[in-house]
This record gives sequence, structure tokens and C-alpha cells, in this order.
Amino acid sequence: MAPTTAPENPQQRSLDLGCGCGAPSLNLFRVGGSQCIEGVDISPEMVAEAEKWRQELGAPVMDGGFLPADFMLLIGKRRTEG
Repeated sequence: MAPTTAPENPQQRSLDLGCGCGAPSLNLFRVGGSQCIEGVDISPEMVAEAEKWRQELGAPVMDGGFLPADFMLLIGKRRTEG
């Protein structure tokens, strides 16, 4: 699914850190609490499941949907080895 434009009300966007299979943010979308969702989790398998469910629900995304990443690296709290 292609990224959408930003919702008119920015409070209707959600970012799920440590999203796992995405259940909380996808449920929030289903009940109308969020127009666009994003999620980050360290487990590629869980992210794949979340993205599958997001697509089945037709939940729009802003920049990528559910993505595999180490959140601590993203915010600079964990150094890479080497």
C-alpha cells in the first residue's frame, strides 16, 4: 500500500515502539483512534506479521508501516559493535 498524506488531525497518528505483531496499534485503528500507524520492532518475523495484518485491515501508513529496527539504536542509546 502506498503511503498516504498526513491526517488533518496529527493526534490521529500513532507510533508503536516495540510493536511486536502490531495488535495494540491495529486495534486502535479499528476503533477509530488512529488514522495512520507506524511500528518498529527488533524482530523481523513479528514485523512481517504486523505488516500482513495492517494490509488486511487496509490501515494507511505515513512513511513505512511496520519496520524491523532496534529502537535503542534509532534513538542513539545503544552503540553498534565494531
